[in-house]
Amino acid sequence: MRIRAVRVDLAFVWRGLRFHVVRYIPHSMTATAKWRGHPIWYDEDTDTWRYEDNGSKVDDRIEKRPCALCGEHVTKKGHDDCIADLPGVENACCGHGVDEEAYVVFEDDRDRLSGFEARAFQLKHSKALGN
Repeated sequence: MRIRAVRVDLAFVWRGLRFHVVRYIPHSMTATAKWRGHPIWYDEDTDTWRYEDNGSKVDDRIEKRPCALCGEHVTKKGHDDCIADLPGVENACCGHGVDEEAYVVFEDDRDRLSGFEARAFQLKHSKALGN
């Protein structure tokens, strides 16, 4: 059985703000996930992951789609632009708008930070965020 999805456009006003929502709603169950913070769904007809916002094919090269959190592309070093070059950090991920997925791995023997604790560290120490 093939799973098909339909595009649903919805515009509404709430508390004086206008919202426009574009979402692909499956006719039946389908796999969903996030890629760099962007919601994606699995299209069985084409054996392809697609972005919910526009239905385009997910490209696994991170430089193709900006971070859902800051809207920036990765740096030349491949770092998340909003938290690039954190002091004493070996590698990190901002979570791309999903705080639970953020992490920080330090260069020394400190324990890895994950989730909200990692985001708090990033927000405190990021030069890109004005610190």
